Amino acid sequence: MYTPDAPAGPGHNQCARSAVGQPGARTSRPGQPGVRGDSRCVHFIRAGAVAAPRSPSYSPSRWGPARWPGRPSRPRRGRAAARPRRSRAAGRPRARVGPGWQIYDKIEAAGDIAEPWNHLPDIVARDKAGVLWLYSGQEKGGFTPRVRVGPGWQTYTHLNGGSDLNGDGRPDLVAADTSGTLWLYRGTGETARPYERRTRIGGGWQVYSQLVGAGDVDHDGKADLFGYLPGTRTVYLYAGTGDPARPFEPRTVSDAQTGNAYTNMS
Repeated sequence: MYTPDAPAGPGHNQCARSAVGQPGARTSRPGQPGVRGDSRCVHFIRAGAVAAPRSPSYSPSRWGPARWPGRPSRPRRGRAAARPRRSRAAGRPRARVGPGWQIYDKIEAAGDIAEPWNHLPDIVARDKAGVLWLYSGQEKGGFTPRVRVGPGWQTYTHLNGGSDLNGDGRPDLVAADTSGTLWLYRGTGETARPYERRTRIGGGWQVYSQLVGAGDVDHDGKADLFGYLPGTRTVYLYAGTGDPARPFEPRTVSDAQTGNAYTNMS
């Protein structure tokens, strides 16, 4: 069974530079507390699938007709509902990755940021001490043993990765700190040091409750960013520029907002 603290194998004491500029980062070691025997875990969902939680609150009527898998019933206006995409994978059961993930307070899809570049998504996870860890995706499913990126990430309220914001072909990450400053971490493609030192994008981002990188939504070849303003329930679009010194254009109200008032976005 795969756990977040599985031994890294040969070379697990290899040092790496922290993404926030602090030396001494190491890969994980086994035997850390709060992992073994816990029932909480992250579930790996294959592309195009929706994991319908099998719990006392699960009701087939919330996901679709009794012949699930299949297309769900159209939700009634004003009701929260899940709408899985149409694909051959729709309705596949979720696959269990392993226990122990309760040690993290943030988990973020980061794109294919680490070697080997296998076009499989990696994730970064921040533990409650503020240390960021990297899990590389595997073709057989699940992730490789975690690699420590570095400490100091507890200062951030939002992490959003997976988009190439400077046009170099590598996924980058943006992070908003508690003062509302947004920072850019450019991807390096290196497992031991997946991000360059941060550069400042700008201030005022504390007004948003959610930041979501949605790829190239305006079809100009550059990655964009959404910000959700909870007070007015407005979705703003920050169109990408491809310039790391000024990665986004001034915000505009997204056309996804027209006629809608959302409470969450993802």
